[in-house]
Amino acid sequence: MTRSRILSGSAALQLIGPAAAFLVLAACAPDRAKQSADSASGRTGDAVPSNIPRYSREDFAILRWIEGDWRGELAKGGYFYERYRFVDDSTIAMRGFEDSTFKTPNDSATIVFRDSVVTDRGPKAEWSATRLDAKGIDFAPTKGATNRFSWNRESADKWTAAILPAQGNPTVYRMERVRPK
Repeated sequence: MTRSRILSGSAALQLIGPAAAFLVLAACAPDRAKQSADSASGRTGDAVPSNIPRYSREDFAILRWIEGDWRGELAKGGYFYERYRFVDDSTIAMRGFEDSTFKTPNDSATIVFRDSVVTDRGPKAEWSATRLDAKGIDFAPTKGATNRFSWNRESADKWTAAILPAQGNPTVYRMERVRPK
């Protein structure tokens, strides 16, 4: 399943990984997208707000813990699979996969460090880091999105991804390492 498809409802969230779910909730959910159309954070082309924290390259390197292959657990049963790789010292590539073989990609995202800002970029939305430390990272919407999300490290082999919609309850995915980096 690709990010370019418009999905809605909990069934769609069960078919895709957290990174894709963030984009679906933020950019594709009809009610939320309409509600945010007039807000500054929902307009395409907005610059990163001045209240977004600035980070160093060393801060970005803290995210090396996320490198590797991961299995995420869906709330209603089943799994999804993601791979995170540092492409260089300022870019992380995320790929979602159909199954545990990690052979057929079905999703992608890029997390970048540019101009002292850490940004999760998708085809229709962007989020910037509002917290980055050894325990995890929080993202706030900066373009085309209304939801927030967090990645919280529990150990070297476990973390959680939480989608925090503008309205409603958060959705939390448990991630477990399936292969070393």
